[in-house]
Amino acid sequence: MIRVAERIHLEDIARVISDSVTQCIKAQESELKAIIEDSIASSTAFIHDGQQGVHLVYQSLGTVVGIVLIHDYWNMKSLFVLPACHRQGVASALVEAALAICKSNNPDGVVKLHSSTCATAFYENAGFNPHGTPRDLPGGCIPFKYRL
Repeated sequence: MIRVAERIHLEDIARVISDSVTQCIKAQESELKAIIEDSIASSTAFIHDGQQGVHLVYQSLGTVVGIVLIHDYWNMKSLFVLPACHRQGVASALVEAALAICKSNNPDGVVKLHSSTCATAFYENAGFNPHGTPRDLPGGCIPFKYRL
């Protein structure tokens, strides 16, 4: 079940982010910690400050197993799924639901993101196109865009 992220989900969101990053991204421990902290801070600020955009959680049997966060209906900041739930349609369902919301709220008709190297095939299969020059950051930083 996909729902709007709320304060009650913050602990679960942090767990999904932490587990996903530590198990899926190859980087030094300090770099992983920074990625985790930044991602959790983005989710927390979005929920507490009532920012514009989309923040959804995917729950299975009452447990949050995936999240997506799109700031201002165009900047996908986070997409994380517990590694045990990969290849089960969780990420695809989250992206599809989030893009549907963005479509009616995004005047430019484009959603952009920076992908880790481990997720590029997923984004390409989801209809995102490479856009711009990749940057050499821990975990990778490959720019993509999606036309709504």
